[in-house]
Amino acid sequence: MRFPEDVPVLTDGVVTLRAHTVDDIEPAYRMCQDPVMQEWTTIPVPYLREHAVSFLTNRVPGGWLRGTSAGFAIADGDHRFAGTIDLRIDPTDRATGEIGYMIAPWCRGKGYGTDAARTICAWGFGALGLARIVWRAHVGNDASRRVAEKAGFTFEGIQRAGCEQRDERRDAWVASLLAPERP
Repeated sequence: MRFPEDVPVLTDGVVTLRAHTVDDIEPAYRMCQDPVMQEWTTIPVPYLREHAVSFLTNRVPGGWLRGTSAGFAIADGDHRFAGTIDLRIDPTDRATGEIGYMIAPWCRGKGYGTDAARTICAWGFGALGLARIVWRAHVGNDASRRVAEKAGFTFEGIQRAGCEQRDERRDAWVASLLAPERP
């Protein structure tokens, strides 16, 4: 599969959300070697280079083509890969999206996750016409929760066994952002 050519470029002046490219494969692979990333996300462990290739050349473009996911690379002010972010669209409720993001270890603590979340949410409410965006993370993933809260999400509670991670169900924190609350 090819990288989508019609992915919009979004920016808030600090981070840029753009289509993934072949140049993102190596930094995405390195990002997913991080033990913290492996603890809190659903990525395969061990994470192999072919996982990054498949994610960026099949899963992300496939989501765009099917209209079920809008995935972007996060780039810093110097246009270097800083992570990945997406909005997944619920096929049974086209007004609801779910945000997911991963920030590279070398970019954490710089506000890129919050900036990227605000940027993609504003785009989702505007361009996609979403009414509600949901954030979900494993209970205990404090860094992801801080990003969601700074981006304006309202904590709603704990969903028991709300997330699957490598054949295990884990409790999930859930929060949402509504269109009238858009960043």
